[in-house]
Amino acid sequence: MLYFYACIMALARLTISSVRNVRHADLSLSPGLNLLFGANGSGKSSVLEAVHFLSHGKSFRAGNPRQLISHGDKEFAVVAGLYSDDLHAGATHQIGVSLSGGSRNRRINGRNCTRQSEIAALFPVSILQPSAQILLESSPDLRRRFLDWGSFQLWGSDFLSTWKRFSMCLERRSVLLRSADTSMLKVWESELCRYGVALANARSSYLSRLMPYLLESAGILLAGSGTLMLHFDHGWSVDLDFQDALATSREKDRRLGYTSIGPHRCDFRLLVDDVPVRQYLSRGQLKLAVATLKIAQARLAQEVCGVGNVCLLVDDLFAELDLENRGIFLNYLQELGLQVLVTGTGAEQFDCLSSYADTAMFHVKHGAITPAENIQFKKR
Repeated sequence: MLYFYACIMALARLTISSVRNVRHADLSLSPGLNLLFGANGSGKSSVLEAVHFLSHGKSFRAGNPRQLISHGDKEFAVVAGLYSDDLHAGATHQIGVSLSGGSRNRRINGRNCTRQSEIAALFPVSILQPSAQILLESSPDLRRRFLDWGSFQLWGSDFLSTWKRFSMCLERRSVLLRSADTSMLKVWESELCRYGVALANARSSYLSRLMPYLLESAGILLAGSGTLMLHFDHGWSVDLDFQDALATSREKDRRLGYTSIGPHRCDFRLLVDDVPVRQYLSRGQLKLAVATLKIAQARLAQEVCGVGNVCLLVDDLFAELDLENRGIFLNYLQELGLQVLVTGTGAEQFDCLSSYADTAMFHVKHGAITPAENIQFKKR
């Protein structure tokens, strides 16, 4: 399925219409760093939100996508021109999404697109937010999403099909557990086991492949903090195979009315010297720990794809980073060659960059976005 990723691209041009307070914006972006600065509420995060919605089909801030529509308007649209593997050729492909009322329209190169996964495969986007540490502090559901997003980037529709079939079998078993007629229960357990094992193995394999990139990123962003490790929990006892675990749990699950074990309960832990990071690192370091995970994920996808890259969105992450760590973080992003959109409240927050090659800067004020080509950076 590697052809699935052969044309992953980066943003060359971005047009936003009626997304929150950004009524209209037309940006020419760098394939490297793109820095957006402006006061709180100016519209910086709305730009990132538009890019995120284009790839994921949902906002990272609002549950209802209609909340993204500018006040007084009836629809919004986000259209992007994408670089191919030849960055000097300019925008060679176009993707877009619009929402009007309850109707959503997606397009790739002028054709209608019914599945969000098609755009997500072509243009993968990852986000780092001020609340980034919740990935490591909150419920396992967020960490499963992290695993599934990364696994989808590696195995594409094969992984997506496995995930959907497992979910269908899981739902069917739960229905049968609550039913008086359980004659088909073992049949569906067999199917659940088949796809559950495949799903768990894919996630476990993904973490194994992620680990070298994680260690490299941690060596830069968390230097001196200890040795990082990833521990994977399949969602059932490692002393039993999944089929036996389901059989053992059957009566308990019938009382509960749902399946209490399986890949839908899987989790992973990030450890520093065998101690969970949330017990070991400061709040600022936890954000950097999540950054190492997201960067490692982007680099793994990038190297598997061969060309193009993941677009990384970094929304106001500097609040709890001192100047030294901010500089380390930004310069490391630039060295990696990822396309990154970073927000900050002032241009001075980016003075810690050692080079401004392949970097574009934009000033955001009251929803209006203008190139900031005349900004005078500090000499280093």
